Amino acid sequence: MFKKSAQSTSKLSTCVRQMVSIEKNKIFIGHIPHYRRNEVIDMFGFREGGFPETYLGIPLVQGQVTKNTKTPLLDKIRKRANSWNGRMLSFQGRVVLAKFILTSIPIYNMAIYKWPQTLIKEGDAIIRNFIWTRDPTKRKGITLRWEKLCKPVKEGGLGIRSLKDVNNAMLCKLNWIFMRREEPWAQMIYAKFHTKSGDMIKYHKSSSVWPGIKFAKPITKPFIGWIIGNGKKINFWRDTWATSIPLREHIDLPNHLWKLCTAKVSDFINPDGWNFPTDISLALLAMVKNAFESTRDRLDTDWWWKYTWLQCLHPGLSGFAWKLMNQILPTGDLIQRKGIQLVSICNHCGLIAESANHLFFECNVAKVI
Repeated sequence: MFKKSAQSTSKLSTCVRQMVSIEKNKIFIGHIPHYRRNEVIDMFGFREGGFPETYLGIPLVQGQVTKNTKTPLLDKIRKRANSWNGRMLSFQGRVVLAKFILTSIPIYNMAIYKWPQTLIKEGDAIIRNFIWTRDPTKRKGITLRWEKLCKPVKEGGLGIRSLKDVNNAMLCKLNWIFMRREEPWAQMIYAKFHTKSGDMIKYHKSSSVWPGIKFAKPITKPFIGWIIGNGKKINFWRDTWATSIPLREHIDLPNHLWKLCTAKVSDFINPDGWNFPTDISLALLAMVKNAFESTRDRLDTDWWWKYTWLQCLHPGLSGFAWKLMNQILPTGDLIQRKGIQLVSICNHCGLIAESANHLFFECNVAKVI
């Protein structure tokens, strides 16, 4: 097999009239004897590679994805945020940088691997601290909940995507490609983690990609179905194509009988139409939605968002109005709620304790304005 692979590589170089770069290529060898390993290396002429290895900017790891393998990406986010620390950036400017730069740094890595929750929380904390304090290591006392901050502007947030939602959305896309089973890698993964009858294996096999695909399966399940063509690729019992859940989950049968159920939808299609068993009622389903919009938690639309983010307003004023409507301005009453001893009094009338509602709506000076 190794000789045929080496011969194929040589023929490919001859056909395309290009030499295979020995410096840029590596060969990864599994558990084989050392003498055989040396023969393979001499046969191809490539250097032997080992894990972890970086390919197209993504570190390839073997086995479970751990915190140590993803820490360099967090350091990259922290370093980029620190590079803006000395600049006089407004609140809205920091929001734009966080939305379009910081949250996009790990996106290619998240498209393949499922990140541990500890890493996601640490990455969100870096972005959150940068938005509020300019410093990714310092936390501000009076802020808005991170979950609310990551909502769209229509729902009272700033439109920032949390790393958790980004990771889930990218894994949903990966799971969708896997379920179609058109790519060679998807066919290989499916054969490795499924039995010949189509059931998922019950025992453990080491993989760095499969945990993410498996995690995204229940998330994408309600939003993915098959559009019926010839039916040759659709498993009649295990795929979601007729109802909101696979037909197998409607029927209670022992596992040893399910091994015999390998029919495709094409087996029930004839030139005259459908040829289903009479005791099964079917309804066609074809529904695929945007992964991010479908998986995130939603809030009611706030009435004030359209007035806050008008294009005619300066971004600084929009950010101030957003803080006011979310009641996170550092007024005296909120500071006292944090346990800080402070004399709270309105600077305009000097009669009532300072609060956002009083300053902008109830104070006599505010009413005149």
